[in-house]
Amino acid sequence: MKKILEHLNVPYTIGIGEAAFYGPKLDIQIKNVYGKEDTLITIQIDQMLAEQFGMEYWTRTAANAARISSTVPLWAATNALWPC
Repeated sequence: MKKILEHLNVPYTIGIGEAAFYGPKLDIQIKNVYGKEDTLITIQIDQMLAEQFGMEYWTRTAANAARISSTVPLWAATNALWPC
């Protein structure tokens, strides 16, 4: 995520010690009309869930041999901003 933000020249800060214990996350925050910071969207890479539930999928190599590959879920949530 850091490489993508830097490639796009998007300013960001790193939140040390935030609650995302399962992997990295990206929060896009904006200031509302009252000056309060709101989270517009959250994107999270869950590095624990796939292993915990044995999430795998079959792929084929160039030699047409089947093999099992692991996966990493990517979660995204948007927050609706409602006027007060």
